[in-house]
Amino acid sequence: MFFRSVRTKLVAGSVLLLLFVCVVIFIYYPNQQARATIAEVHARGESLGRTVALGVAIGLETGDLTVIAETIALAQQDPLLLYLAAFDELDTLLASYNPGEMDLDLE
Repeated sequence: MFFRSVRTKLVAGSVLLLLFVCVVIFIYYPNQQARATIAEVHARGESLGRTVALGVAIGLETGDLTVIAETIALAQQDPLLLYLAAFDELDTLLASYNPGEMDLDLE
């Protein structure tokens, strides 16, 4: 037998347990957190997109462009929002939000 004494077996078992805990803490947990963060950002973006689409649709249907501007202003409060633009049926820009002045080809 490789491990003859009880002390050696206890030390080896403790080291293996510590190694397992380190692997979980430094490899598995950060990867799991990254996946959860990406999923959360995706869900927030989809929710914000649906909310803005509803507000813009109401504004276009009623012909009240202030509703569209208010919807864009409400969406601007989200710190994850990088760019937002609302167009009508003729692709005319109704309202936009571009704080970083990103150069986007919208055609």
